[in-house]
Amino acid sequence: MKILAFTAGAARMYCGSCLRDNALAAELKRQGHDVILLPIYTPTRTDEANVSDSRVFMNGITVCLEQQSAFFRNLQRSRRVGMLDHDVGALVE
Repeated sequence: MKILAFTAGAARMYCGSCLRDNALAAELKRQGHDVILLPIYTPTRTDEANVSDSRVFMNGITVCLEQQSAFFRNLQRSRRVGMLDHDVGALVE
């Protein structure tokens, strides 16, 4: 079975939900399921082996700027991608 699971992500902090989601995904993988654990806003940090994907579904920095700034809210998507949607993991580590 293929499973796509989303987790919030908490950048450099430990997050109880992320820890739970990571443990669940790890157990499902151990049982033979095809699981992708995809962080939504920022990369996850866990106290066990991290099984989440390195990509981030929605860049948390971009989401915040779009809500707070008329400039970024009105900027065309194609330009935002080039400016902000880089690897978030490199920004928060």
